[in-house]
Amino acid sequence: MKCKIQRGLSLESLLSSLPHKYQGVLPPSLPTGPFTLLLFRNGREDVVLGRTVGAALDRVNDSEQLVAVGGSFTEEAVVLLRLRQALILQLDSWVWTDARYTSLRANK
Repeated sequence: MKCKIQRGLSLESLLSSLPHKYQGVLPPSLPTGPFTLLLFRNGREDVVLGRTVGAALDRVNDSEQLVAVGGSFTEEAVVLLRLRQALILQLDSWVWTDARYTSLRANK
């Protein structure tokens, strides 16, 4: 699964659609929605690259209120999500770049 997209979610639907481990990282005040949830690989060890985020963003409208969930987003992925004013939920705040992560994976 690269990205599962759920559209038109109310706040209650968003909360029930989030993996349990992410419910604790939501900011205390959220608008009422509707939300579009971008659900990427979301284990603590999962790193989501910019190209994966870009492909997902190509599938949603500019006007949608986005919530992106992933284990850890690369710098490039974060830039793309911030340009779309997405709420970013991640478990790990380790700062990767696409190139650095890809080169480390290639050397395994």
